[in-house]
Amino acid sequence: MTIYDQLQRALSAEGIPGSIQHVLLSLRMRDDSAHVAFQQAASEKEAREWMQTEGRELRPPVAVAYVEGDDAPVQVRRSKVIESSETIPGIGDGANVWRGYGTNTRGVIKFRQGRFVGEVNAPSVKEATAVAKGLVALLTP
Repeated sequence: MTIYDQLQRALSAEGIPGSIQHVLLSLRMRDDSAHVAFQQAASEKEAREWMQTEGRELRPPVAVAYVEGDDAPVQVRRSKVIESSETIPGIGDGANVWRGYGTNTRGVIKFRQGRFVGEVNAPSVKEATAVAKGLVALLTP
């Protein structure tokens, strides 16, 4: 049973008539944070298509600012899409890696495991790789 199945079972056990669409996790790593997101595609074919499109594109996160006394966010420029042609072996059925973006040293991995697709954004490629491998293990029946 995958972690996805366990989460869905927990909802059902509480009588919640819903289904998980997207799982987001925020982790504290040293003095930084990591972000993990994954979802189950409708089919393995759809997951493979996701890897060929969204799985090759990174949109670096942007800060949202507010002006004091105004509750509307300041408009920020759309972030540039950075494509990856670098795959990383040993993570699920396929994975792409970004080694930093902008001026940072973060590691970002987008991966596919069967019908599941996901993304890990961690302080380094080494940490992103470890988290992605662990998550893939939890998504493998």
